[in-house]
Amino acid sequence: KLLDYLDVKEQEITQERASVLELLPQLELHQRLGVKEEAEIYKGLEGVKAARELVFKALKKGDTFRCFGANTINLEPLKSYYVSFHKRRKQAGINAKYIAQSDSKDVFNTKKKYGSGLIDFRYLDVAGPVHIDIFGDYVVTNIMAGTYISFLIKNRFVADYYRQYFEKAWKIAKKG
Repeated sequence: KLLDYLDVKEQEITQERASVLELLPQLELHQRLGVKEEAEIYKGLEGVKAARELVFKALKKGDTFRCFGANTINLEPLKSYYVSFHKRRKQAGINAKYIAQSDSKDVFNTKKKYGSGLIDFRYLDVAGPVHIDIFGDYVVTNIMAGTYISFLIKNRFVADYYRQYFEKAWKIAKKG
């Protein structure tokens, strides 16, 4: 029985070793590149605003802020804040690209309100009270119904993946 037990343990250790060997290249790459990772949760409407304000720390003139899944449900509770955000974003010279829900065209077609020239909208049939902000090394998933919560991930590789995904969706989204 003891030998059987040791055989099972040896098999488990062999499997764990294989898993670690699989992860090592990624961990070494992260370490070499000095990738810093963070995860935070922001609660309430003030939390959603606080997460969005990181745009001004992470981006500089000429950079692009991306938002996927914008719709009137997401816009309504923070309408005046978003107008202020886009005014400040435009003043900072930060571009914006939005993929919004198709039935929200009337709201988002008022480009002048959001900073004409530095913002562009396209439309897809994306639904739901969730939108995703992508900027710098950050990805923020915002839940905009009931309990307002933003889940922030700071990870360059994750942000790059989301940017690539966004740009693929941008190509198939319809112009306003």
